[in-house]
Amino acid sequence: MEELLATAVMPVSGGARAERRFHRFVRCAAAALTAAGAAVLAGWAFDVPLLKGLHPSLVTMKANTAVCFALAGLALWLLLPGGAAPWRRRTGQACAALVGLVGLLTMGEYVFGADLGIDQILFREAPGAVATTHLGRMAVNTAAAFLLIALALLWLDAELPGRRFPAEYLALLLGFVALLALIGYAYGVGSLYGMVGRLTAMALHTAVLFALASAAIFCARPGRGWMALLTGESLGGMMLRRLLPATAAILLLLGWLRVLGERLQWYDSIQGAAVFTAVRILAMVVVIWIAARYLERSDEERRKAREVILAREQHWRSVVQTAPSVIVCLSAGGRVEEFNPAAERLYGCTRGQALARDFVEQFVPVSAREGMAQAIRAALQGRPTREMECPVAAADGEERLIVWSLERLIDSAGRPSGVIAVGHDITERKRQEEAVALSRALVASSNDAIFVINPETRRFLDVNETACRRLGYEHAELTAMRVEDVDPAFPMAAWAPHVAEVRRKGGQMLQTRHRRKDGSEFPAEVNVRLVNLGGREFMIASVRDVTDRKRAEEQMRQALADVARSNRELEQFAYVASHDLKEPLRKVQSFTELLAQRYQGRLDERADKYIAYTVDGAARMQRLIDDLLAYSRVGRPQMTTAPTDLNAVFRRVVHDLDAAIQEQGAEVSADPLPTLNVNDQQIGLVLQNLIGNGIKFRGAAPPRVRVSAALRDGEWVFSVRDNGIGIAPQYFDRLFQIFQRLHGRAEYPGTGIGLAVCKKIVERHGGRIWIESEPDKGATFLFTLPATA
Repeated sequence: MEELLATAVMPVSGGARAERRFHRFVRCAAAALTAAGAAVLAGWAFDVPLLKGLHPSLVTMKANTAVCFALAGLALWLLLPGGAAPWRRRTGQACAALVGLVGLLTMGEYVFGADLGIDQILFREAPGAVATTHLGRMAVNTAAAFLLIALALLWLDAELPGRRFPAEYLALLLGFVALLALIGYAYGVGSLYGMVGRLTAMALHTAVLFALASAAIFCARPGRGWMALLTGESLGGMMLRRLLPATAAILLLLGWLRVLGERLQWYDSIQGAAVFTAVRILAMVVVIWIAARYLERSDEERRKAREVILAREQHWRSVVQTAPSVIVCLSAGGRVEEFNPAAERLYGCTRGQALARDFVEQFVPVSAREGMAQAIRAALQGRPTREMECPVAAADGEERLIVWSLERLIDSAGRPSGVIAVGHDITERKRQEEAVALSRALVASSNDAIFVINPETRRFLDVNETACRRLGYEHAELTAMRVEDVDPAFPMAAWAPHVAEVRRKGGQMLQTRHRRKDGSEFPAEVNVRLVNLGGREFMIASVRDVTDRKRAEEQMRQALADVARSNRELEQFAYVASHDLKEPLRKVQSFTELLAQRYQGRLDERADKYIAYTVDGAARMQRLIDDLLAYSRVGRPQMTTAPTDLNAVFRRVVHDLDAAIQEQGAEVSADPLPTLNVNDQQIGLVLQNLIGNGIKFRGAAPPRVRVSAALRDGEWVFSVRDNGIGIAPQYFDRLFQIFQRLHGRAEYPGTGIGLAVCKKIVERHGGRIWIESEPDKGATFLFTLPATA
């Protein structure tokens, strides 16, 4: 996304490339000026005529002229952009001023006819030099040209009102002086390069170096003034770059040909003027026609380029408008210039409302403003920011985490014009990363060993620290192993069916044994799950060391066996004790009854009361022993069951309770009851106790007891409902405990064993028993029996 946008908004700058090329030319020209000056000085030092004058028939370049060229080249180099340190600028200006001073003094010598002693200060020139009136003195036009160079370099960055630059005018005059001299040498017209015979003339290579210096001064600042047109990408600039060299070359060539023809007497001056005027017109027509064709092609190319740019701009705008990422374009001052729909949704602000607002102040939280401002400044300086996380209070009220990428925008001149900021909402990704990190932390801290297994190769892909610690291996060792290396008892032939079973069920629990690195083994419970991530299947095995649990289970089994044995012994003891107690109790009860019959009324009142107490105590003892004997019999293992019609059992119970029913005026009824595989005597005892309690714990109204049964979830639920005194809920837990009574014997007789017997019988049949009741609203005893019992 960022690369696409950068390509769309940062056009390639041809002007910037041209400016760099011109600066390279200026450096080369400065080096050439300095080198040429040094070479001529070497020619004077070692008397090399070729270096001094190029040819014995030509004027020599004077030593002062060579020094000035060397200084001018050095000044030009130092004053180039990129080398604008204060010391460089001051040094370059000093060199330029020295060049101007030499030129000015030389002109003064010609004007005032004086000899200041500067002409041969370095080297002395022999008499008879070609076109030289003053030995060692540079020509007057040469001195004037050096003065122009000095002023142009000193005023290189000066600007007059109306964006006029003095250096350009001075360089133009310098170029004109050099061009006159060069034309004079080309056409053999001595007056163009000096007053030959009266004043010293300008040397040929001096004229060449002046032309080079003029071009270098123009190119030193190519982005302004006349050079801005020449270096620009406009049609005028392109036309100027092509027409100017061609026109100058053609005119120079035609002028030289005309002069040559006249000297060879091919035609006189009038004929030459007429012919070469026609030729120049034809040449200009050809040049203009070629230029027009070029302009036409350039216009077509520009039109196509504009269409491409418009298409790219439209494409860029469509990308910006439809992009899920937040895209904000900022000016160099940090104000919003573009605000796409994703940004509108994030901030709850329309594009029109966002434009021209300060992005940092208006859209960045206080805690992140300094960091965002620094990132914008860095991007403008060419140091893009790729990943900058910044919290944002979104329009929906939720805080979102946005990661920003910032890149600078470049205008057509290659200058930074602003910043494009592309933001991606990574809130969900961060949450997922945090969840993954939390999951990893939980896995790492789990007490269970976790294995990630490749179901095809059985190789461990990853394990947690618990697995390494429990098995005694390093992580790298375990991830190089397979399942059979840890679980040698698992048959490899069963692996494929095992994977298929896990895939079908989604998981499987195994009981196996794992082997440690030292060869010892321990019982393990393995919970295997199959997960699919990115189209790949992985098996996740959670392994728990159940050594302690197995030991505890074994201890529990032993304890249960001991309890069962103890219960059997206790039941046997209760049975034997209750059975053996009945015989002496029967004798006590018989003799106390005889004593009461024989001596009733013969003794005093106190004796009769004591005898009554003894008879009552013996009777209660008899009932207690009978109930205790019944309770012990329930727990004995010899319980036989058979299909039993519970309707017949109900009728038998009602018959046994007939005396109590008649005495209390009770009404006992039942819905149809099922036939179940039970012990009829014990189930009868349950119904007898529950119905008897309903009759015994009566209220003011005659007792009403109803027995019913319903099939629910594979079991029969029996209910025995009465209209008696009821029971408060806080006493429910005590009801089914042996010897627990809620009322005194004077109110309601009993031993407190009946409901305990019922509970024991129901549980032996695989059911459960409970009560639903409220005080003074009766009670409902419910118990269940399996439908398949």
